[in-house]
Amino acid sequence: MSCNKRRDTCGGKVNSICVDYNGNIPDITKLDNKDCNTVEDTMQDLYEIVSDIHKQTNIDELSNTCTNVGSGKIKDIVKKHDEILCDLLETVETNNNANLDISNLGLDKKCLADDCATGLNTLKDLLQAIIDKLCSCNC
Repeated sequence: MSCNKRRDTCGGKVNSICVDYNGNIPDITKLDNKDCNTVEDTMQDLYEIVSDIHKQTNIDELSNTCTNVGSGKIKDIVKKHDEILCDLLETVETNNNANLDISNLGLDKKCLADDCATGLNTLKDLLQAIIDKLCSCNC
């Protein structure tokens, strides 16, 4: 493609507006492959793309969240979030609602007892003891 998009005379130096850009123009740009683009056009477009990426990937607000991932590279923060999510999913799977360990809640179970005298340490056991007590109450 031959372009003659010279906007001014450059004298003894070569200005970016005077140099045709003959490389590939990617889809993410606002430039068109059909236009006669100069190095200045492509540089300006690249700066706009980089600026937009920088704005969209700002992670400053993540330093004050409950995950305490701080700052750093986005890939490191995403990796940390992935680790937290995996740990959470493992905890949820391990402690499904029926077997949720309630032994460390400090509940005073008073008149409730289980048949096996295990101490009603799971949510399932506690709820069953409550049901059994209600059923034997004749209320």
